[in-house]
Amino acid sequence: MVKQCIVVNYSVVIALAQINLLHVLIHLYNRVIVPAVVYEEVVIRGCTRPGSWRLRALRLE
Repeated sequence: MVKQCIVVNYSVVIALAQINLLHVLIHLYNRVIVPAVVYEEVVIRGCTRPGSWRLRALRLE
């Protein structure tokens, strides 16, 4: 099976974080890209929202 690249948006990050499956992205894809605007929305401005600390802990692009 060929692993591919995925670009995720805010809703994907939050939905997967809420069901504790954010880490699955790393296992399913070679590259997981979180655009800077999404990272800022989730981690910087949304630091109290679900998924914030999980996204910060993951090593994503």
